[in-house]
Amino acid sequence: MTNKGLVSLNIISLALLICFMPGTIVHSFAEDIPVVIIGNRTLPFDTISKKDLVDIFKQKKTMWDNNEKLHISLLEGGETHKLFLWTYLRKTPIQYTLYWKKLVFTGKGSIPITFRAEKNLMKHVALTGGTIGYISDKIKPRRVKIIKIID
Repeated sequence: MTNKGLVSLNIISLALLICFMPGTIVHSFAEDIPVVIIGNRTLPFDTISKKDLVDIFKQKKTMWDNNEKLHISLLEGGETHKLFLWTYLRKTPIQYTLYWKKLVFTGKGSIPITFRAEKNLMKHVALTGGTIGYISDKIKPRRVKIIKIID
């Protein structure tokens, strides 16, 4: 094999490695841009297990323990959205969208409300009982409860 062929092969190998290891790239940002889980102030808890959080955002859990209807709010995109999905659900935005489309198509779920701006998501969470969402820690939480994730 020529040097040119070897260089091309190495570049392709590196590109494939980067494409199939999004967690490594995204996770490195998680320490720089933490995600804060927020909920409506009426929620009767301040902590939630990581498993429950995953079940909520995969719509496997649709009611709170007090039988109140559970609502989730998502961002449409951006770094906070990517970090939330990878950190807690181990999914990329495309994988998560496909997951929701499958739920909707099979009649097992509905697409959650999404927001372009974190402040709008936070306002919705503040005004809607039973709602949970997420924001960047760079946004000052207002009229919402910060929910701590426990293992």
